[in-house]
Amino acid sequence: MKKTGYPFDKFVEWLQEYKEIGSLSATGYASQCRRIIRSAGVTDVCNIKFLTAIEPDQVEQFITRQRAKSQTPFRRSWGCFKEFMKIEGYEIADISLDRDWEDVPKEVADAIHKLDQQDFPFRLIPSMKWKIDEKMTRALGKNVLILDERKIVLPTDPLLVITQWAYGDKMPSPRDWVIPRSPNSKLPMPLTMLRKVAGII
Repeated sequence: MKKTGYPFDKFVEWLQEYKEIGSLSATGYASQCRRIIRSAGVTDVCNIKFLTAIEPDQVEQFITRQRAKSQTPFRRSWGCFKEFMKIEGYEIADISLDRDWEDVPKEVADAIHKLDQQDFPFRLIPSMKWKIDEKMTRALGKNVLILDERKIVLPTDPLLVITQWAYGDKMPSPRDWVIPRSPNSKLPMPLTMLRKVAGII
């Protein structure tokens, strides 16, 4: 492994001593963290000022672009790195799936809860984008979204509340999530966060 210096040299030692992770795996954890950092546009991976400026969404966007089986290892590596950096006296991006769920306004939380009472599995919500079946929407007078060739009917009133919070006066496009993690986020609200917000766990 190329010597990269602090904080990664000390991070590898900490993983081995306190997490009882083998040398090769510890080196892999550090390597994965450096990949995440570089994906956020930081070339000097050892510059603490740059590390602490990385936003959670930047880390999430990198992780969600990885193959499904690689996402958990990247998330685990970053979680350990965050724990280590906190011990060192620095705060870096929190990527817990339910972070900031308390910040969602009550009316939006109530609207999300109403979606749990509809005739489709709640777990599908993080996959939903604004891909509207215009013909069926006009015929039913309700929003009909297309999800993997399935037609899903969403009630208008709660959807209006969610959309106003999520996008303001901007009309969502087929690339936009039905429920983003936060207003105008390029990431969907994860299922863990959705359930907490809706009060169903």
